[in-house]
Amino acid sequence: MPKWGGKREGSGRKSSGLGKTVVMRVPESRVEEIKQLINNENNQSKFSDNTEIQALLLKWESLVTPERSKQPRWENAGHLLQELKNIVQK
Repeated sequence: MPKWGGKREGSGRKSSGLGKTVVMRVPESRVEEIKQLINNENNQSKFSDNTEIQALLLKWESLVTPERSKQPRWENAGHLLQELKNIVQK
């Protein structure tokens, strides 16, 4: 049997990582809006429904009290905690 022509393992266009897709016709004026919608959906916080991360945030919130966050030792922890909370809330 010849080894040329036909299907070949690994050939063809690679997946975009979005999962199964469908072809859809949309008005040209709405293309950017749809791209942004898809991008926002893909970039939504992957952490907001993660109970482990939520539990860790609660634990650190109890450790980094307003009094402690004034101490140099805890100041960076307070900043990091706030940044993580902002990411999770997005």
